[in-house]
Amino acid sequence: MQRAGGLTTGESSSPSRQVDSLLYGVALTPQSVSEVATEFAAANWEVRAVQLAVSEIDIRHWPAIEAAGAACSLGMCRVRSECDAKYFLCGRYDAAIVELGIAPDSLQHSLTVIAHARAAGVGVIAHSAGLNHWPLSAKCKALLAGARYLLDNASADFRTELQTTLTAAVTEKREQRDEERRVRELARQVGIVGESPPLLEAFRQLLRASKLSDLPILITGESGTGKELFAAAIHALDPSRSQQELIAVNCAAISSGVAESELFGHVRGAFTGAAADSGGLFLAANGA
Repeated sequence: MQRAGGLTTGESSSPSRQVDSLLYGVALTPQSVSEVATEFAAANWEVRAVQLAVSEIDIRHWPAIEAAGAACSLGMCRVRSECDAKYFLCGRYDAAIVELGIAPDSLQHSLTVIAHARAAGVGVIAHSAGLNHWPLSAKCKALLAGARYLLDNASADFRTELQTTLTAAVTEKREQRDEERRVRELARQVGIVGESPPLLEAFRQLLRASKLSDLPILITGESGTGKELFAAAIHALDPSRSQQELIAVNCAAISSGVAESELFGHVRGAFTGAAADSGGLFLAANGA
């Protein structure tokens, strides 16, 4: 065995070497992380996906955690410092297990790790000895920091509860990723491309609105933010609206003198140049 950049490495039976799934948390800077990654590529090493981040104070709980991780087919990363949490949790993790500490008044380090996990969108399982008997205020601190689940590791059923909870957390995270993948793919099909959470949430609202065929929809936003693109997507995804033509109107290009007739229509001879009846753009958009 040898150490490289704070990562435990070992030989594998294949021609290329493979990094063990347990990462020892040294305080790596972004530059050193980049340097280690470059060394891995140069050495033709393969890095297995690490999907479970673990911050433990007492190693006595490792067997239960390893068993739970193995049951979910997860590789594990051990977070030993707040700096580790800041950099390692930037990856794609399915869950994080964080030991809170031996007493309700010694939570600061654990709460910081939980906060980093929450910021990365990782579900956190927090545990501590006697947690079931902690005051409500201490439990709330962990929940407000971002913990999704609280477990008492002194309980006789801790191993079973941990595995059940981890399975639920991983399943939820993977379902969330699958849903995001489906949303992104559907968005691409209607010409909307992007990865940011605000854009995906806006597209989810679009999907809900596209089912309301009988109701008008108002889309607001600054110039250049894609309002017409969203309108076209709603039209394409609505089974009823898509049967009719989508008519886009640039109101700024219509003079005030003819705006009423352009929008609401006119009869022949209503004004100079009105050579024929016109139903207007509203009726045209309604299929008339």
